[in-house]
Amino acid sequence: MLLLRCLAALLTPGLLTLGLLTLGLPTRPALAEDPTAALAQALRAEAPDETLDQLHQDGASVTLLARQHPTLLAELHAERRRTADWLLDTGFPPDLPDSTGDTALHHAVWQGDLQRVRALLDAGALPEPALLRDAVRNARLPLISALAEAMPDRHERVPDLLAAYLGEGGQNVAVVEWLLLDGADPEARNALGDSAVLAAARLGRDDLVRLLLHHGANPDAVSDSGCDLHCFYRDSRAGLLDRLPEINQRPLAFLVLAAMPVSLFYFVLAGWQLYRHRPLLPITLMTLLALLVMALAAATLFYRCTPCLVPPGTNQFVLTSALGLILSVSGCLAWLSRPYSRRF
Repeated sequence: MLLLRCLAALLTPGLLTLGLLTLGLPTRPALAEDPTAALAQALRAEAPDETLDQLHQDGASVTLLARQHPTLLAELHAERRRTADWLLDTGFPPDLPDSTGDTALHHAVWQGDLQRVRALLDAGALPEPALLRDAVRNARLPLISALAEAMPDRHERVPDLLAAYLGEGGQNVAVVEWLLLDGADPEARNALGDSAVLAAARLGRDDLVRLLLHHGANPDAVSDSGCDLHCFYRDSRAGLLDRLPEINQRPLAFLVLAAMPVSLFYFVLAGWQLYRHRPLLPITLMTLLALLVMALAAATLFYRCTPCLVPPGTNQFVLTSALGLILSVSGCLAWLSRPYSRRF
């Protein structure tokens, strides 16, 4: 046994030198000068763990390695995971970014690699809010859960996570339910100004709307554009007048439909004027003026009024349409009945 130990002690340096030469790395005399640089070369060459351990024992500093090669872990993470694991085990900082500013945790989340994500989180990597958003977009619940557990203040840092997921087209019921059970705020607004229930209604997902309402979402929520759930859901058994748009929900559609009687009157009168070879400019100007006054009156009296002279709904639409028609008819008839109108 003593003889075998002596032989092993004599052969180990030679075998290490041969291995380093094979990898194109510096030998022991060079290692003594800069062992940290040699370790960096060995890591990039994917040297065996035994070689890495030996270099570490010979004086290669992981702290110095992190300062000299801060991008090393993120660069090695995607293709050389075993080497990256060795770096993490020896205390290499897990949050140092690569040349593009992305950390190893970023790459792991984008690749959907749950095993790597957990390893990096166990090594102390700190997730950012953008990473949690990326995980939710990937719709992998274990990945979302792992990042969420490492971010205890996630509801304060990413308050609009649920509405943003739905606003970007996400439709995974399991993800939505997990976020609700995790405590995500269904009333937080996304970039479009929609709450979660309005975003789900825009997608036409009745099941998600019901799920959100069951978990306490506000059924009377109104978006920044003044639209609520009635913009997307109408009773098919209701009459035509009951399905007309409300000015608070869809102002443009409300005004366009309210202007239809005025438009019809204009086309009838324009046909009569053309038949009599009379110019259209006067009645066109009168009609445009009537439409402008109608729109201003409706916006002043009915749009987001508190309280309103007339309750929102069909009555507002009928009054707006009648006002526009009366103004148009009165203006055109007044012009045509005057003697000087024959000159034009």
